[in-house]
Amino acid sequence: MKKIAVALVTLAVSAMAWGQTKISEISAKDLKKSGAKQFITDAESFKAYKESCAGLTSDPFMTYFMNINANEKFLSAVEDCGDALSDEVDAFAIRVEEQGGQLENSYKTTGNGKVDFTINLPKKAFKSFAKMGLNIEVPVTAGLFSIKNSSDDESSAELLIDADYEAKLGIDTKKLLGKDAASSVIKDMQMAMGFVAKAELNVDKNFVDDSDSFDSFLKYVNSSNIDAKFVLYAGSSIDSGEFGGKCVIDFTIGYKGNLNAAVIEKLSATYAEFMKMCTGTEADVEVFKSSPLYMHIGYSFYDDKNNLTYVVADESDLYKCMVKFQDALTTAGVIR
Repeated sequence: MKKIAVALVTLAVSAMAWGQTKISEISAKDLKKSGAKQFITDAESFKAYKESCAGLTSDPFMTYFMNINANEKFLSAVEDCGDALSDEVDAFAIRVEEQGGQLENSYKTTGNGKVDFTINLPKKAFKSFAKMGLNIEVPVTAGLFSIKNSSDDESSAELLIDADYEAKLGIDTKKLLGKDAASSVIKDMQMAMGFVAKAELNVDKNFVDDSDSFDSFLKYVNSSNIDAKFVLYAGSSIDSGEFGGKCVIDFTIGYKGNLNAAVIEKLSATYAEFMKMCTGTEADVEVFKSSPLYMHIGYSFYDDKNNLTYVVADESDLYKCMVKFQDALTTAGVIR
């Protein structure tokens, strides 16, 4: 059962988010002014902006991150962060191992069991990054897996996954790039992401003595209630030299329904087609049409007074969202 508990939580916190995120959206007013002379106001100016950013891979901002593995200051910050986190990470691993080892026995003897996946990250761990211009915040890192006997049916048990993991990143381009900041298209950038896991399952008690595989566990699920969502917000102030403004993007992917083998199979198929698109390969549209996932992509531009000037995307069709995501990767030079 320990393996199943870990598998369920891993599914929750690594594949997607469940429930509603609590992080704040990035808005135009949160961003520094771009200083652009011409703002993106229509399809024509957006096209001109994209053309003016054709050499974005050689931009100081992009080259900084492309060569970051050779940046001694960054590597030193990583080492400082690792040292500051090591005690809590070790303690977290010990807590999870101990609680996981006691989970089955605790449930069999008391009718209740839990594993706490909360990790307490010290704020000082990210100080070295802040000195470089990378302001990292991890305000919430809480997780819980629990099991208890059902009060309605003595042959079943109630499983709960409840997790909340959130992170924020603000990039001070002047501090990060120094004198090169003036020649960069990116004048400011902020990101926030979060996933909150909330899954409730009613299962046959016999799963406890099963073979400890996730696939076999699914046949013991009587009912389930899952509301899954992962949210990413990103904002940047840009000035390509010709066009610019404040760009705000929101990305949401989620699933709402139950948990069974058919759902897992469709999710796996969707993921496989998505990975094809990330390499520039054409995907099977029918897979997306039958996918249980939902998605939204918002992509808008504002002027330096925070007035909305142009909406590039406000899309909720799964396949069309994937195509726009593919286009964004191509524009960024990730797909060639």
